[in-house]
Amino acid sequence: PAAVTSVALHPNQTELISGDQNGNVRVWDLQANGCMQEIVPDGDVPIRSVAVASDASMVVAGNNSAKVF
Repeated sequence: PAAVTSVALHPNQTELISGDQNGNVRVWDLQANGCMQEIVPDGDVPIRSVAVASDASMVVAGNNSAKVF
């Protein structure tokens, strides 16, 4: 497992979004206590930051290559 570099709580309070050193962005279901979805937007480039819009319309991740997804 890779070190987690950023987390954001979804406005619905039941999901957590994480980014890690291996370039993974994961959506965690806090009620089921498991990963619901995983994406790797730019290979193994570490994720630096994740954020969720307050109206839940968008999840954004930025990596160490200065790319935003």
